[in-house]
Amino acid sequence: MQKLKYGVKPNQPNKIRMFDVLAVNAFLDYAEFETLFTPEQRVPVIYRGPWEVEKFKALSLGNSTFADHLREGIVVCPIKERYDRALGRVKLKLVSFDLLSKGK
Repeated sequence: MQKLKYGVKPNQPNKIRMFDVLAVNAFLDYAEFETLFTPEQRVPVIYRGPWEVEKFKALSLGNSTFADHLREGIVVCPIKERYDRALGRVKLKLVSFDLLSKGK
């Protein structure tokens, strides 16, 4: 269990933000996912554009976009679900070095 609470205080109900949905036996493409959940129900999108490793590294650092603590990292995924034979499902998490270096 992590120590990051995303603004939820003791004795408050837990909150959830979606970043992915498995529907029966396939994950939803992002466009369909966006139609099912409001922006308040989804994790925030902080970048949409071409693959740029240095940009991703920079975006993974700093504070969370909606809580008073460091960002955990970022999830990098294609708009259209796809699989790679060597990797598997193409969806990656770049964990924040800021957070890792603090040992949280």
